[in-house]
Amino acid sequence: LKFAPDGEAMFVVMGQSYYPYLITNTNTLDISQVEITQVDNKSMVDIEFWRAGVSLVYYTSTLDVGIAYMADDGSGTDQDLFFVTSSAILSVAEVAWDGSLSSITDAQSNSWTRLIYANGQYNYYYAGLNNGQYYINLTTSTNGVDGTWSDAVLAIEDSIRTSIDGDLSWPLFDIQYNSSTDYFGLTAYVSSTGVMMFTTSSDGVTWGSPISIYTFDGVAGEEWLVNMDFLEGTDLVSIGYEFDKIAFSDDAGVTWSTSTISAMDSNDDLFGVGITTGPVLHAGYAVSSDNSVFYYASSTDNGVTWTTTTVHVATSGTNSLINSFVMDGNNRPSLLIGDNQQGAVGIATSTMLFASRNDNGTWTTSTVGSNNYSFTDGVVLSDMGFYGAKPYMVYFGNSNYANFAYSTSTASPFTFTTSSIDGANAVGEMSRMSTTYDSANTTAAVAYVTDSGELRFATSSVDLVSVAEVGSAPTAPSGVTASGISTSSIEYFYWTDNSDDEDGFIIGTSEDGVNYDDDPSITANATSTLPDPIEGLTPNTQYWFHVGAYNAYGTSTYAVTTSKHTYYFQCFNFFSCFNLE
Repeated sequence: LKFAPDGEAMFVVMGQSYYPYLITNTNTLDISQVEITQVDNKSMVDIEFWRAGVSLVYYTSTLDVGIAYMADDGSGTDQDLFFVTSSAILSVAEVAWDGSLSSITDAQSNSWTRLIYANGQYNYYYAGLNNGQYYINLTTSTNGVDGTWSDAVLAIEDSIRTSIDGDLSWPLFDIQYNSSTDYFGLTAYVSSTGVMMFTTSSDGVTWGSPISIYTFDGVAGEEWLVNMDFLEGTDLVSIGYEFDKIAFSDDAGVTWSTSTISAMDSNDDLFGVGITTGPVLHAGYAVSSDNSVFYYASSTDNGVTWTTTTVHVATSGTNSLINSFVMDGNNRPSLLIGDNQQGAVGIATSTMLFASRNDNGTWTTSTVGSNNYSFTDGVVLSDMGFYGAKPYMVYFGNSNYANFAYSTSTASPFTFTTSSIDGANAVGEMSRMSTTYDSANTTAAVAYVTDSGELRFATSSVDLVSVAEVGSAPTAPSGVTASGISTSSIEYFYWTDNSDDEDGFIIGTSEDGVNYDDDPSITANATSTLPDPIEGLTPNTQYWFHVGAYNAYGTSTYAVTTSKHTYYFQCFNFFSCFNLE
């Protein structure tokens, strides 16, 4: 007998015809709901009842089960030992979608949606087709129940462009909400001018004058996706566009700067961007050749230079894709990746993976679920959000149906609870699903369009609020000192270790006391950087140094030194050495 993290019981027994069977409880609230699966057709007969004939193990990182058992291989002369693993026979915990599945209106089967819960109501934006042109429409409801949705109105008067690259056609817009400063932001390509614009609204209905960011150069397919990110509580906003570009603003979109992500090929696929204090720019993308390698890129100098990290290499095959790129509540980048194990876009078996970066800069992946899909022209863009650092997401599952998943974990390893939202209506190809969370009522909501062009909405009770974190970040170090100053290094850097649960320490240097160049390589239980000095400093420059402890649950606050000033030139003796501080 074993238990999954969500409380599901599973056990392996000798069943009918003496074959081994796995039994799983599929509903933790009702022990009578079970799923019975025959493991093998090898007989376990003639094993004495006092012997342990079967054993079971559950891998929490992969959601697989492993079963060992003694049985007859068919010879009838002896007992043999067998071992088998599977992920398909383990049921996942279900989220109960509470009957609020609503049919709102008709739309195109490739419509993009953006669902936002703000100021006590659901704001449902979608791309609607009128006289051959796409427009951003809005309908609202306080509870999402059928019959309560308002008549759709135009969010903005201008029609929007679509990205056309072969058979791909995406209505190009995105809308986000900054809850801390209570304003909406909208970006879209205006079809009449080719301008990618940005505008804001205090209520999500009435929008200000649009600000031009970029003008499309007329090369079909280069419009690609547009996506936007706000940093809560600030005026920082970023927008990803074309295949390799990012626009960013530090004054709520009044003025903009742009950058081409230098590490990318001009035809690589940029799937999402983010922005954090600094500002630091973030992006997630896949290589253009076969979409089998996924990267994270960041810049700390306003997009002048970029550094990249490999996040995930697809298990096999090509045409895997990033479905979503989002910064979590702790300003850590995360990716939702569809890893196609066989086939290509069209018919494939895919594992949905959640990739997250820890505070020490390393990436880990956790399995959300596996599915079989059969799109002919392209796939569906999923959506992901966070309550704090707890992820939730809507994505396409088996037979192209809409699935939902969430985790109450805030750091790797993440364990997800998944469910099918609507097992009767497939999601429309080339569409974009969306999800939002009402923390006051602990309710998750999703929006999507079906392959018949029907806008759908559903809610479920999902408590991400009261579930406490499993652990916490370490206690911060103290007593930090720096000495042994030269022109380009600090020889001695000490601190007091006040925790016993850190995985290591992050050492950082800064020339302004705000933006630090961090190094997470110091091991746990250390109290200095010895025997290595802090090197690479600039002569005659003022520096600040800080140190923080980290583990899987986060990073402590940092202990900071008073400012230190490096020497103007190397000291060889007392008389030739002076400091220009």
